[in-house]
Amino acid sequence: MRGFHLETLSRLSKFFMEDDFRNKIMNVKSEKELLSIIDDYEGVKVLKEGDNMKD
Repeated sequence: MRGFHLETLSRLSKFFMEDDFRNKIMNVKSEKELLSIIDDYEGVKVLKEGDNMKD
């Protein structure tokens, strides 16, 4: 678990580079909605990384 917070910040900073993510985050109405958006982007990131591993 050492460095987990740095890994989390790194992933979030990559998400914030995407316009769609920033727009969604700026319009959240609840903590649950915020966490759901982050979870969605985490899932997309994992899928993309898996696709890259096949090449």
